[in-house]
Amino acid sequence: NDMLLRAKIYYAYQRIFDYCTEPFTSLQSEVLFQTAYFICLCIISTPEVHYGGVSIVSVLYTLAKQAKNNGAFKLARAVYTHLQEFKLPRKWREIIEVDSLKIQGRPTEDNEELLHVCYRCGASNYLYSLFSQRNGVCDTCSSCGHPFIRCFINFDILPLVEFTPDASISEDKAIKLIHEMPPVEPDYSDTFDAVVTEALDNQIDAESYSPVTLGTGALRSLRRDEVYYCPGLVSGMKAQFYKNMIPEIAVALSPLCHLFYHEEEFEFAHLNEGGCPFARSVVKEHGHL
Repeated sequence: NDMLLRAKIYYAYQRIFDYCTEPFTSLQSEVLFQTAYFICLCIISTPEVHYGGVSIVSVLYTLAKQAKNNGAFKLARAVYTHLQEFKLPRKWREIIEVDSLKIQGRPTEDNEELLHVCYRCGASNYLYSLFSQRNGVCDTCSSCGHPFIRCFINFDILPLVEFTPDASISEDKAIKLIHEMPPVEPDYSDTFDAVVTEALDNQIDAESYSPVTLGTGALRSLRRDEVYYCPGLVSGMKAQFYKNMIPEIAVALSPLCHLFYHEEEFEFAHLNEGGCPFARSVVKEHGHL
C-alpha cells in the first residue's frame, strides 16, 4: 500500500511539474485543482514520509492558483497563508504576495460545486479541512471515514462505495451470488442502501470506519453491472468490492493497477497512450464484475 501510494503521488505530480515548468498546458483548471488537492491530502496525511523530487511549494502554488480560478476562495486564502512559511522561488515570490493581497477582496466561502461529497453517507466535505487531515489517513470522508475513490485522469471523485462479503462467505461464493439475477422485489432489509444506513447508525466516528458487510440476501440483490471487484494485487492482500451508486456514470476499472476511471476518458487514454495511463500496459477488460 505504501508503494502504491507513492506511485500515485508521483503519477499525479508529473502534471504539476509540467504545469509549473512548461509555458502552456492542455489540462483544464479544475483538473489541475483536483490533482494538486489530492497530492496535498496524501502528503499532509503522511508527514513522516519524504517524497523525493516532489516540490510541495509547486503543489501548493498550483492549488492556490487553481482554487482562486475555480472559486474556492476560502481554501485559496489558507494555501496562500501556508505558502508564506516556505522559501519561495524568486519568480513566484512577487506573484504569490500580490495574489495573497487580491484574495482578501474575494468572498469568504468556497464554491459548493467543488466540495467533496461522500457517496456513502452523503456528507459534504469542506475543502479547507485539507490541513486537518489525520496522520496516516489520506483522502477520506471527514464524517464517516470512507475513502474517496478518484478517477485517475481528472481526479474527480467517483460514486463508488466499498463493501465486503460476510466473513462466512468466500470471495468466490460472493461473486457467484452477485452474478445471480436479483429478485424483482427484494426485501428492503436485504438491500445495499439498508445495510449502509444500518452501518452508519452503528458507527461512532470517522476513525471507526470499516466497509459495510453484506450477507447472502444483500449480495444477491446487487446488479452485477454495478459492482467492481479488485482481487489482491499481491499474495495475502484482501480483495475489495465496490458498488456504483450512480450507474448512469460509467466507470472503468483497470485490472492491472486496480485504479478507477471515467469509462469514456479511460478508453480515450488507452487508445491515445496504447494502454492503461497508470500501469502503462494494454488492458483487455476494464468493466464491471
